[in-house]
Amino acid sequence: MNDENEVPKTTPPRVRPENVLTIVEMYLVYQEYDGLFNSYVDCACKVGDLMPCVGCEGGPRHDCEPGWIEPCPEECCEHEFHIGRTSTSLRKREP
Repeated sequence: MNDENEVPKTTPPRVRPENVLTIVEMYLVYQEYDGLFNSYVDCACKVGDLMPCVGCEGGPRHDCEPGWIEPCPEECCEHEFHIGRTSTSLRKREP
């Protein structure tokens, strides 16, 4: 993809998802993202445990972005993982 905002030409398989959370997770898996992140509030979640903020004050935000697991910066010692825009995922993919 040349344009950062360009939508991939692939489409997910035809199934009727239960809810918005399922729709988001299906999209992330189909497009091979590792999860969501929000750089404005220093927040990230992985596929399989998406949007743990549902039910919390502030809840899920509309400005979360899809991303890939990245190495934690050396100065970080408070997170198990980071998700960001770098497309080289640390997650092993099947060929």
